Amino acid sequence: MGWIDVALGAMIAGAIIVLVTSPVLRLWARTRHLARLCFQVSGVVAVSWFLVTLAENAATAPGAALAGAAPIPFAAVARALVGPAIPSILLIFVALGLGTGVGLLAAFALTLKRHPLLTVLAVLASLAWVIPTFLLAIFIQEVQSAIYGLTGVATAGGYAVITPLSVFWAALVLAIRPGIYVFRQARAVLDIEELADHVRAARARGLSGVRIAARYIFRPAAASISVGWLNSVRLLVGALPLVEFFFAYPGLGQKLLFAIGVHYPSQVARFDANLAISSVVALAGLILLIEAAVRLLQQSLDPRLRELRIGA
Repeated sequence: MGWIDVALGAMIAGAIIVLVTSPVLRLWARTRHLARLCFQVSGVVAVSWFLVTLAENAATAPGAALAGAAPIPFAAVARALVGPAIPSILLIFVALGLGTGVGLLAAFALTLKRHPLLTVLAVLASLAWVIPTFLLAIFIQEVQSAIYGLTGVATAGGYAVITPLSVFWAALVLAIRPGIYVFRQARAVLDIEELADHVRAARARGLSGVRIAARYIFRPAAASISVGWLNSVRLLVGALPLVEFFFAYPGLGQKLLFAIGVHYPSQVARFDANLAISSVVALAGLILLIEAAVRLLQQSLDPRLRELRIGA
């Protein structure tokens, strides 16, 4: 079985789900996410195969076999991905806590209390948003060097090893832009909710600020905020290969770059089409699973979405 066969199989599975479950509206409201996931996986596999094939054919002699022509060694590919996938998942979760978690807390805190310090932090966040991720990585590495030069303490955590320090620094760089993004999006949504009629009515009834924020601002805004959070996750996973390569972090993103020929000066590049495609599919699959979970969560947070989908 080749990669095109995998893409066709995922597309056929999605089509079967649509044909079988779409006539029953309530069943379709639950299975449509699975159907969308199948179609998305099919598209990701097909596009990844096409792009990697172009890169491989450009790097090899004319007339070389296509990446999907030969059967895929699934067992070998799976063994090659399991090891780096675990460190990458750890890095992603730590970065989500440092980035999107702090961003959401800052947005909520600014809604609860308009403190001047929080306003200044919001302005600084807007300035940091325009800095590319690779410049942030370079800046953090300079900070590590400065700390070592002043104190003699190695803070990088080691080369190509997983330690608390190596996870922290890589997650910090990975978290900055997604955290700022979700903060900006949450602030925009919360500002709109604060102007709603039900919020003004709650204030007129003399309810406390905390109760108004929790029940009449945060709760109605949760479904919209989850969209911004999902986009920040996409941004985070998209920057994962770059950050892992900069910090020599042995994760799935670094493995992807090695598979397409990007390497350190001391290494020898070896193009591995199957590993490259499977790495892209694994990273994209993680995003797609999170997206499906967030869409289900949105229906729970906002009953209007659930009723709209069922009644459509």
